[in-house]
Amino acid sequence: MSPLLAEDLRGLPPAYIATAGFDVLRDKDEAYTHRLAAAGVPVALRRHSSMAHGMIGATGTSRSARDALHEAAGAIRVSLAFHTSPRTDTAKTTSAR
Repeated sequence: MSPLLAEDLRGLPPAYIATAGFDVLRDKDEAYTHRLAAAGVPVALRRHSSMAHGMIGATGTSRSARDALHEAAGAIRVSLAFHTSPRTDTAKTTSAR
């Protein structure tokens, strides 16, 4: 199963995609990123050039891996805050008495 092979990517939610410089999947992940963008999906791509596949599993021993994880968590936090913020319209509600 590969989302890169989907015919239509329109309407998908915003995405943050992090790739490692030394990863056999990097090129496919980055091609998917470009297809999402071409379909109008808001997407951010971050290549961690000095990292290898499985970098998040190395957070206990690698500062670069920890930084990559914190960056991804921050991107998710911002996206969730943006998409789940309370409505600020001025519509008033009335209650029945």
